[in-house]
Amino acid sequence: MRDSIELDQATSGHDKTFKAPITGHPIPITEKVGEYQPAVEDQVVSGENLDQTTEVVEIFQRDNLLARAMSTLPIERQEDGSLAHSFRIWDEEVDLMGSSSGLTSASSTLLVPGEVVPTYKAYGFLMNAEESEIIHIAEMDSVSRGNVLHGDFQASPSDLENLNQLADRVRGEKKSQMNEVNANFKKESVKGLFAVDALSPHNKLDILLAQKHLESKGLNLPMFIYDFKKGALSPWRPSTDEINSLADGVKIQVAKSIYDRELRQAGY
Repeated sequence: MRDSIELDQATSGHDKTFKAPITGHPIPITEKVGEYQPAVEDQVVSGENLDQTTEVVEIFQRDNLLARAMSTLPIERQEDGSLAHSFRIWDEEVDLMGSSSGLTSASSTLLVPGEVVPTYKAYGFLMNAEESEIIHIAEMDSVSRGNVLHGDFQASPSDLENLNQLADRVRGEKKSQMNEVNANFKKESVKGLFAVDALSPHNKLDILLAQKHLESKGLNLPMFIYDFKKGALSPWRPSTDEINSLADGVKIQVAKSIYDRELRQAGY
């Protein structure tokens, strides 16, 4: 699975390696709307993200919600000498999504309601497959590399032709493993943000900061907590007390001081 925007070109010694065409018809997303009715964690959501939250839940229920996982926010020294979280990689991805070609050959994971499906990293974007160009689907990590834009995209062979088939296989085999869906994403594909439900407060704090930062990029996105062990997605709009409690849970003092300052700057 790819983890960064720019990768070295790779060659494969396996003759059966999948090679995506540069042009042509994308892989169909689905042949039918799944009849499975998942139990999305009930939570009252109000305010400006209500319609967006409902849209994400409905996409999830249709087996068309992809998790584009992002690397952990690094802490970097700024020009004024202070330490702060860097959103450089996030900005690069969003800028590519807004370009004419989009973010191409990007790895993601199909979230299947009610099934154990881990994500590649602890948080990231939620993408609508219906507004994306799917180029390769695999029931596990396909060791994808290269880029369709450069004509060198490769991935392990797969017999899956659409996301409906992938969702059915996940439900049928119950292997509790991460799948990989490679797609070309445009900015309109982004529908929300997710953080994996975990004991560490860092995931949730990072996604809070990312949400506020992305507003400056023209993306006003609802947040969700993803419990991969239950296959459950919960809308998340934390109270001030919950945010303070998360910040208090950061044990490293330097990191805590950075979170405290950035949360105040973000208006939390």
